[in-house]
Formats: sequence, structure tokens, C-alpha cells
Amino acid sequence: MRWVRDWPVWSLSAGLRRYVLAVICAGALATVVAAVRTPWRAHDAVVCGVLLAIGAVTVESVRRMGEPALAGKDAHGIWELAIALLLPPFYALAAPAAVYLLIQWRVRRTLAHRRAFSAAAIGLSNGA
Repeated sequence: MRWVRDWPVWSLSAGLRRYVLAVICAGALATVVAAVRTPWRAHDAVVCGVLLAIGAVTVESVRRMGEPALAGKDAHGIWELAIALLLPPFYALAAPAAVYLLIQWRVRRTLAHRRAFSAAAIGLSNGA
């Protein structure tokens, strides 16, 4: 359990820590509820996969061009917005998590709770 106590999220002030963890938990809960209620169709999964693949190309192109981290933020939102408009809510809630995992892995590592918070907040807004 020592490795859990060393997480940077515990160094946040109590109020901010509660807010960050509440948004992450709300995003996870909304994703699970949407997964249970989603009518699963192969066509939706294929469309989501194609749009996520295009989002992955966007992440890679921004990384390879050496542009600042903020340069590709608008491009990521385009594909996530298409997912939110075309597919059931589960896909809109889960897509930002996939993109932020790729960004964390391929572009620049940062504190995990920041990426999780951003993915949860964007997923909740897309799902809404």
C-alpha cells in the first residue's frame, strides 16, 4: 500500500483532491451505466474504431511535427465530437480515455490524475 500513498494526487489540498476524485469517479460511473444501457451493434463499434484511429493519427502527427502540446487539442475534439453526435453515449464517454491514454504513452507523460481528470471531464461533457 506504500505505492498508493506515494501517488501525487494525495499532495493536493483536501478540497481539490475531493473534486478531482469526484469527477473521475463520476466519469467512471457514467461510463459503466452507459455500457450497461447501450444496445451493442457491430456498426457502432466499427464507426467508433475508425474515428478513434483517425484521432490516433492526429496524436501521432502532432507528436512527430514537434508542435507544442496545445496545437493538437482542437483536432482531438473534432473526432470526439463526431463520436458524441453519431454514436450512443457509451462511446462518447469512453473515447477521451482512449485518446488521453495514447497521449500519455506517446506524446508526453504527466501526472496520471491530471490525464484521468481531463478524460473524465471531457467524457462527461461529450456524454451529456
